[in-house]
Amino acid sequence: MSNWSLYAATRVEALGAGTGEGVTHTASLNAKAAYTTIGTTGFAYSGFHLSVVAVTSARFAIDIAVTDNAAERIIIENLFLDGSNSTNEGSMTLWVPIQIPSGSVVRVRAAASASSATLRVMVVGYAADYPHAGRFSRLVALPAFTDLPDPNTAVDLTGTTFTAWTEITASSSVNAAALYLSGSTDGTTTRTATRLLIDIGTGAAGSEVRRYLWQTGQTTNAVGTAIHGPIWCSIASGTRLAFRAQCATAGVAQPYAINVMALVP
Repeated sequence: MSNWSLYAATRVEALGAGTGEGVTHTASLNAKAAYTTIGTTGFAYSGFHLSVVAVTSARFAIDIAVTDNAAERIIIENLFLDGSNSTNEGSMTLWVPIQIPSGSVVRVRAAASASSATLRVMVVGYAADYPHAGRFSRLVALPAFTDLPDPNTAVDLTGTTFTAWTEITASSSVNAAALYLSGSTDGTTTRTATRLLIDIGTGAAGSEVRRYLWQTGQTTNAVGTAIHGPIWCSIASGTRLAFRAQCATAGVAQPYAINVMALVP
């Protein structure tokens, strides 16, 4: 077996890495807090890994912004993490194929379901010659959140049978080259340990067509897979998206919500 190594020509840089963990950010209750700086890029990124850990038991809606040439732009908007009743357990790491110029200041802000909730954030950037580079502009939630920090869509599970289709968005506001999915028990902390199947579909109400099937799970203390993606696709602006869910345990009737994020060309 050959030795594993990073692509030889690629530089890698960590922003926000401290004593065994990322930079601390304190979120505001049900509203976005002021930004916390993660760091400044030492070279141009072709993409990056974003790692987030919930220090406090809470649910979070997270923004990542960059400032380059004196202009600030949000490149990740309303990334959702359910860390409720799971101190230091709610976490996610995702690959984000969005370029960031050299010398950019990278910052984070978040809204939370609890006052003074904190999380740790770290960015690991890959140089522009990395072979898996992307040409994407931002990662945004579908639809935009109306009640921070939670997603707008939830279903009440009906055990081992699929729920009815529930609308995610009547009309996608962007063209999506990929989707990222994250789950939540929608504020419920009395969870049943079980596994779930989740359908993502498109089409008019009553005529939905399954486009993707996601398998995940949960314990009594934590939601399972915090983030799943990228799921490569081609979804045009104006498309209606919906989802439905079932679990492996009969009689479970708890709520379950998903946050769908679109990677925008």
